[in-house]
Amino acid sequence: CEFGHYYYAIRIKHPEISQEWQNVGKLHSDLHSGGLKVVNAIQAGRNSAANEEYDKVSALSESIMDELTNIKNKIENCTSKKIRIFS
Repeated sequence: CEFGHYYYAIRIKHPEISQEWQNVGKLHSDLHSGGLKVVNAIQAGRNSAANEEYDKVSALSESIMDELTNIKNKIENCTSKKIRIFS
């Protein structure tokens, strides 16, 4: 996906945000796995299972956005203190 191209192109090593960035990667991977489960359930005619998996994927999407917002806030905080996150 387009986000994945962006995510995997950037290597974050700064300790202020490196763990959060890794969390985004895990969530992103889980989102794709869940999306595949949704598609498979739909194709198998298991609508209830598809809806359950969709709810999980939706929650993962929200978690990714929350984590990215947290990263943005940490970067802004560091920037205001003249701490460089990116070289």
